[in-house]
Amino acid sequence: MDLPCVQWQDHVAQKWTELDSELKERFTSLREIDDVFKCALTLTTQDDLDFLQSVSAGHSVQKDAEQAAKCRERGNSSFKTRDYTAATLHYSQGICFAPQSSEQLSLCYANRSAALYHLQHYEESLDDIEEALKNGYPSHLLHKLEDRRTQCLKHLSGGQKGKEDHHSPASNNPDTVKVPSVGPLTYGICPQATVDFSPEKGRHLVAVERIAAGEVILTDRPYSCVLIPGMGEVEGKRGNLDAERGVFGIEHSPGLRFLSAVTVATLYLRLSKVGPPPASWALSGPLGRNKQSPDEEGGNADWSMELWLLGSAVLRQFLQLRCNTQAILKVQDTGAENSPVQSSREIRIASAIFPTLSLLNHSCCPNTSLVFSSGITVDPSDFSESVAEDRGTARGVTVTVRAAKGIAAGQDILHCYGPHSSRMVTQERQHLLQEQYYFLCQCEACTRTQEEEEGAEGRWQPSGVGGSQHESGLLCGKCKGPLKRSSVDKGTGFVCSQSSCGHCISSSEVSHRLQEIRVNLEKAVDFMERERPDEALRLLNRAQSQPGLILAETHPLQGELADAMARACATIGDWNNAASHLERSALAITSQYGDDSIELGRQLFKLAQLHFNGGARGPALSVIPKVRRLLCLHCGPHCYELQELQAMEDCLRG
Repeated sequence: MDLPCVQWQDHVAQKWTELDSELKERFTSLREIDDVFKCALTLTTQDDLDFLQSVSAGHSVQKDAEQAAKCRERGNSSFKTRDYTAATLHYSQGICFAPQSSEQLSLCYANRSAALYHLQHYEESLDDIEEALKNGYPSHLLHKLEDRRTQCLKHLSGGQKGKEDHHSPASNNPDTVKVPSVGPLTYGICPQATVDFSPEKGRHLVAVERIAAGEVILTDRPYSCVLIPGMGEVEGKRGNLDAERGVFGIEHSPGLRFLSAVTVATLYLRLSKVGPPPASWALSGPLGRNKQSPDEEGGNADWSMELWLLGSAVLRQFLQLRCNTQAILKVQDTGAENSPVQSSREIRIASAIFPTLSLLNHSCCPNTSLVFSSGITVDPSDFSESVAEDRGTARGVTVTVRAAKGIAAGQDILHCYGPHSSRMVTQERQHLLQEQYYFLCQCEACTRTQEEEEGAEGRWQPSGVGGSQHESGLLCGKCKGPLKRSSVDKGTGFVCSQSSCGHCISSSEVSHRLQEIRVNLEKAVDFMERERPDEALRLLNRAQSQPGLILAETHPLQGELADAMARACATIGDWNNAASHLERSALAITSQYGDDSIELGRQLFKLAQLHFNGGARGPALSVIPKVRRLLCLHCGPHCYELQELQAMEDCLRG
């Protein structure tokens, strides 16, 4: 979850810095949400309200028909590409912006009803059709809504008939196989896993039987989902924490808790000045009569009870969302429209709360893979018979969790919250996890000693994946022997491992050379984006021949360089050289991520494309089975890459 804007963060941080040490200690010692909120109210001043007003002035939230139209246009673009979930989110934003009883409001409702229809949410589609009609939907378009309403009712009546048939006397036939029902606790979880609890781990998932690699462990639909403005690229952290740890949201750092509490308290005071609360907020019963509020002796008495309870609830949710929001990721094609080879990156399109997924604890070397989907249905064939009936109804945004490796009975089922052992060293991972999720990670990867990780400069190579932990991935510029950390003045430089050479190079020099390579790589990618592949190739060749330093074939940066060279060669139709470079890139990816990684699967998928486009029938048919195995393992048998792969194979064999 995003924090408030930077100006407000800075304002509250300054307030925290200037706070009396006794007040700081008192605030830090509070354990109950109600007490935290009550304390924040006593510390919030008119200066805070005035600053909030000045910051808010630049972020208008007024109804705006023009903004509503822009949201609707973005929804239409997503609708045309059949991304109905994204379209629904855009139309929902348009509904928020559209003025009451306006044509834009009716059009947004109507368009959202169409997206919901394609997602098979027929009842919700009917609700939106009614709202469109109430808000003056154009008469010349009414036939569209009538047709859609008829189709929704037809589907709903057909589904009801199916349920009646299922529960008819005929279904009591003793020869009929009865499908076991699935209770609320295990909804979305395969029979081989169950929910366990311990004081140290909270609620978490554990395998009760062996789970084979590639098997679906759970699917989940979000309790709530919000589209990310601009759908920015994800780098590093991905929000998610097990539900038990985030129940009260009180284990945050004092500074962050203070920021959250003062933010909610300021909003509370702001709302308390706008007039009496809605009549629907009236409380009754013992809670409403007896609950004490901090405003009893002053302020707006009409607001005091209802708004104080709301403030505490909002603060609780605010703190929970910081740890429990999951980024919804999507692999997006980033190549040019006429590009013969797929170029993709992972982007964040939305944030959501997945109730069941939140049960998974973190590991920096997880045993699961996640795939997000916005498709119409989830294929029931991915699940065991005992949960297939419920699974067939999962539509819209879904997440599917598969076993990335075999999981033995009794083992925890673990998911990576972002910092992964194949990308970061232990100290960096633990810092990021402590900063966002407030726990010190002690997973298998983090319990390795720091000494095991030393020797890597500008790279990270996990043990058991590709070579010794003490290999740097760098070669001597004189004899091309492997460089290793110097045993003298440890950590200050590298020395050639060949005793006959003994060439030394300082850490600062290595960092400088690696930075030069990265700069040239970025420039080369920019050249390719501007359709200047020849210049990109010249720059990449120059980057590979940095004086005094050579990257080993397994160095991650060497993999990036080789991938960029493959892309440049493919752009000019040099398929053989493109495939050769991509094979080198795959070697580096194997070293960093492992033989069974999805990263290797995607790289080999590009290699299959290159062989296919170059007419290299034998090499293409040779690599396709490897790609199929990895994609099935992590993404399931119905991902779109496998469909393209099958089409290539059929063409080659035909």
